[in-house]
Amino acid sequence: MRVVALIPDCLEQPAGGLGEQARHLMANMQDCEFEVIGTNAQAASHKGNVEYRPLSMLPLACTQAEALALNLDMQAAYAAELIGAQKPDLIHAFDWTTYTAGIYAARRWRVPLVCTMQLSLRLMIEQRVVVVPDQFASVAELNIAMETRGMANADRMIFVSQDYRRHHPYVEDERARVIYNGIDFSAWSSAEPAPLPGSRPFKLVYIGRFDRMKNVAAIIGAKLPESVDLIFIGSDRGGSTGLYDAVKDRAEADAQVHMVGPKYGPEKLSLLKAADAVVMPSLHEPFGIVALEAMASRSLLLTSFAGGMAEFVPSDIGIPCGVSAESISAAIDGAVRLSPAERARRLDGGEAVARSLDWPVLTEQVRAVYHQVIHN
Repeated sequence: MRVVALIPDCLEQPAGGLGEQARHLMANMQDCEFEVIGTNAQAASHKGNVEYRPLSMLPLACTQAEALALNLDMQAAYAAELIGAQKPDLIHAFDWTTYTAGIYAARRWRVPLVCTMQLSLRLMIEQRVVVVPDQFASVAELNIAMETRGMANADRMIFVSQDYRRHHPYVEDERARVIYNGIDFSAWSSAEPAPLPGSRPFKLVYIGRFDRMKNVAAIIGAKLPESVDLIFIGSDRGGSTGLYDAVKDRAEADAQVHMVGPKYGPEKLSLLKAADAVVMPSLHEPFGIVALEAMASRSLLLTSFAGGMAEFVPSDIGIPCGVSAESISAAIDGAVRLSPAERARRLDGGEAVARSLDWPVLTEQVRAVYHQVIHN
């Protein structure tokens, strides 16, 4: 089976959960040949069953609507890269920002189209996670129209949580599938802890994109007990430069706050294994792969239970932290004060959840979707 995959991320050192998802799915589907078109954060390569080609995007002078304008330009860039692709058995568009290119390529080759809904722009705007200035409303409407058209034209729509599926009821049940993200549990269970910065005994970690939906600003505003070091792990890719700079400023001004930059592969796993707790006060979360990583690391999880996280993080395992600086502060204080027995119970329960969402199990669900659309 040959699959052309369109991803607005990369497979090596990805910016977010989308790249992690694609990388692990492809690694566990060795019977498939993948031609991947992704961002230029990764150079062209051909490893095993995956050929990777980066987008070649021209510089674009933009105003405040830069992200929305780049989404339109990106569709054209994907379409241009597809010109040289070999005809596949199916196309998998991993995000709405790739749907339009996927639709036209599927029509040209007369092959099935599978789309995954990773993030819904419509939903984020409705929930005020993304705020669009009035003068750019028409650009946002065009982006939303492309998102909706992709769902209407997909032979199968994959949602990463039941929560996201519920918010898109107009996709018929026969075309909709809910497939969670997963984790390479064997890699996490065999990783050894590595030292985290700071001299305080309790290590609290934020890892991920510095984006409004992740509620990084509230973490920065939280009050830390004297026993806590707060460590930020992540890059300035895929998020807000302003938030990234705000974290760096806080780290420079506060001896309890540390910025270690982006970490990938075994180094990332070892740092998370050393964390006492991971904080995820997200405002919007289609799934929340970092929550899985925290539980697989045997770290306490401070969570807002936003969106898809509430489906797989048990309420008696995750520690509710809300979305305000004050509620996050209270949750941190509560985590520090947990009894050893209660801490062990939460860590054991979280590890069991992570083990149940191992990538090989979830890969079989995606493979089943591929076979269904091809044979239909």
